[in-house]
Amino acid sequence: VKACVEHGTHYVDVTGETPWVREMVDRYHSKARERGVMLVHCAGQVCTIDEVNCYLLAKKLGPLKSFREYFSQYGGVTGGTYATNVVTAQRMTQELFEISNDPFNLGGRRKCGVREDDRDCSVAVQDPIFPAIWLQNAYNTA
Repeated sequence: VKACVEHGTHYVDVTGETPWVREMVDRYHSKARERGVMLVHCAGQVCTIDEVNCYLLAKKLGPLKSFREYFSQYGGVTGGTYATNVVTAQRMTQELFEISNDPFNLGGRRKCGVREDDRDCSVAVQDPIFPAIWLQNAYNTA
């Protein structure tokens, strides 16, 4: 990110590690803006499939009251995700912990504040439709 800003090159990645993205925004946003450099994080890997599915359903059916998607994952994480998680754990502070659990850590706070439904980043809940399924922390908060 630093090299792109310094050399006036746009930056796009597919990361989903929001604490790292928050750090990059804090470090480089102002300088990138001054230089006309676009820094684009989270450009697909984690949220694009969900968002495209939701968009296509709403386009076909009209406004949706809610959108719920289920998936099953088998295997492990990528090397980059693993390395980021190790470094994040090594550098963990109270401030970083709070950022990691903030559903709006990349911005977009509502005037009404954080709602109970927004707390899905810090709790696991039983699915009301399929009670045998427990919902893990979400990446995306609507």
